[in-house]
Amino acid sequence: MDRIFRIEQNGRPEYVLGNDDGTEWRRLDGDPCGDYTTGPTINTEGARALDVFHLTEDGRKLSEATQERLKADLERTLSAPANR
Repeated sequence: MDRIFRIEQNGRPEYVLGNDDGTEWRRLDGDPCGDYTTGPTINTEGARALDVFHLTEDGRKLSEATQERLKADLERTLSAPANR
């Protein structure tokens, strides 16, 4: 299972792929809910995890259709006004 984190580094958010014990993060290039590759290892010192994603379906990577549906739902939710 891929462990995707949204972190804040140098004052800006970015997505990284972490190993199981959290000692190494690699920059995630592409769509975290779809196709992506990993970039270089980044320094975790001072980085702060903002969100952690552990998304699988029956223990496997999500299907393309499920990824697209989830992405659309997440984007719609995040763009909706907050209920106060």
